[in-house]
Amino acid sequence: MVAHEEDLGGGAAAVGAVTAGGAALFFLVLPILAARYRRRSTAPRVDRPRIRA
Repeated sequence: MVAHEEDLGGGAAAVGAVTAGGAALFFLVLPILAARYRRRSTAPRVDRPRIRA
């Protein structure tokens, strides 16, 4: 045997919970960042005047 059964138990559930929580936070923040980027890229520019013919 390489390891005893007593030495192997207990950490996988905690690692899974932390990973799932991190993924949930990422997918909660992602739409907010996308909306801010979309609003910034489609907003009209104020720094230069429009010239209409």
